[in-house]
Amino acid sequence: VRMRRQSLMLVLAAVLFLLQGAGPAEAAPASADVLAGTAGKAEEMAAAAAEAVRRREREADLEERMKFRQEMVAKYEAEVKAEEDKLRTVAVTYGSVVVLKNVRTQRMLAGTSFRYIHDHGSGQNQVVAMDEEDGYTHWRVMPRAGQRWELVKDVPVANGDIVRLLNMRTERNLHSHKGPRSPVSGNNEVSNFGEENGSIDPNDNWVVETDSDATWHMGTSINVLHAPHKAPLRTDGRHSNATFGHDEVYCQMPAAQKKEAAFAGEWMAKPVSGGAM
Repeated sequence: VRMRRQSLMLVLAAVLFLLQGAGPAEAAPASADVLAGTAGKAEEMAAAAAEAVRRREREADLEERMKFRQEMVAKYEAEVKAEEDKLRTVAVTYGSVVVLKNVRTQRMLAGTSFRYIHDHGSGQNQVVAMDEEDGYTHWRVMPRAGQRWELVKDVPVANGDIVRLLNMRTERNLHSHKGPRSPVSGNNEVSNFGEENGSIDPNDNWVVETDSDATWHMGTSINVLHAPHKAPLRTDGRHSNATFGHDEVYCQMPAAQKKEAAFAGEWMAKPVSGGAM
């Protein structure tokens, strides 16, 4: 508003100066039209100037908002990285309860209360991969079948150790076997089988394979191999009605295994979330 008033005053002053310099006969007829036209142009110029000021203010406000958002994102990412770095220093021990998340699909290994009912299936409880964490996705790391876990409780799990994985909700072991086929891919079936105490079934045994660390740490990628057959535990997002819509989990048959040029871990251990039982 102040800029518009100043512009009008300057324009009117210029017009009056011109009118005073002209002769009376020339100035009188044109004075009204000149004043009206000049006032209109002044209004337009003032409006354009005001809009330019508002536009600069909006751009400055948007720039400030974007800067603040970038700072918040950078702060969050730094906090996440710091937490992940801290997590990687935590060893997985015998007795630890963990969530095993697939590196590729980001879904969690889960026991279930429903059974395999497809042709060539075992009829045992299914193991699948799912998005939501609950007690079915919680696994206690136990020593190999036939070994009492109290003897190694709180001892870090080393690369190459043979472990059992006990589901906290079903109280059954992660299990696989030759013969029964998985319902979607036709690989070796993986089930949730057996009892918590006194397992002597070698098909409950799994080998933990790390990249280069001597010890299995949280937040680091690992491979889990079925100990009797060295078949890796896999999931790839495939599902069917036979898995009740959940992703199939299977042990890859030797004929389907590919020799990797470099270590490519399939699973990552995370601490369980509070209240997710």
